[in-house]
Amino acid sequence: MKLGFIGAGNMATAIFSGALRQKVLKSQDVALYDVDTQKSEEHRKAYGIMVCDSAQALADCCDIIVLAVKPIVAKGVLNALNLEGKALISIVAGLTYQQLQENIRANNVHILRTMPNTPLMAGCGAVAFSLPHSFKSEELAFAKELFGAIGIVEEVEERLISAVTGISGSGPAYTYMFIEALADAGVKHGLSKAVSQRLAAQTVLGAAKMVQTQGKHTSQLRDEVSSPGGTTIEAVQKLDELGLKNAVYQAVDVCVEKANRL
Repeated sequence: MKLGFIGAGNMATAIFSGALRQKVLKSQDVALYDVDTQKSEEHRKAYGIMVCDSAQALADCCDIIVLAVKPIVAKGVLNALNLEGKALISIVAGLTYQQLQENIRANNVHILRTMPNTPLMAGCGAVAFSLPHSFKSEELAFAKELFGAIGIVEEVEERLISAVTGISGSGPAYTYMFIEALADAGVKHGLSKAVSQRLAAQTVLGAAKMVQTQGKHTSQLRDEVSSPGGTTIEAVQKLDELGLKNAVYQAVDVCVEKANRL
């Protein structure tokens, strides 16, 4: 299927660049339209994809269209398009399945609302498919193959999409902050910035892989690192004293509240 992106922001770029890198898509099967023609041209040169001169031209030549514009303009973009017989994947935060239906002029349009994250660019992302959707079986299979090749796919009820936003949608930003803090602490104790950042990033990556592969609760994995009377338990106790978990809870809370207001 030919896949078209309306909008060339970070998330759209993460999806098509990751899919191209993982060879799920070929460059000739990807089209792009963005009001920023310079950005579109940069992507054409970098990835060899087709650039269209209007959103409608893109919709006309693609089987599946990814709506990847800012929430403030999304409804206007949909109102201006004829998507008859097309499939639409929305990655627009805050735009509900019902709102998508209400702002599409055509009747025969299949809709899938999603919440992806930027690590899709590295082939290690996470995306939630919102339920309900109206994709045909072959369209859904294509979407699962597309996103599954560059991350994990979860299906959740639409009422939980804001929670997904707070965890995986925005979660990479929190994780980058943790890696930065861990690396800076290493520099404080004498490591070079480059070495400390590599160690911090690999440690987070490895710990995440342990959670995914070992089938153990995170508390058990933490205890396995924290020897009685050792160095790690001292650090863990300090993080508890300073309220690491509470800080994360509150960060996710305000993120979810903001997502609900969009």
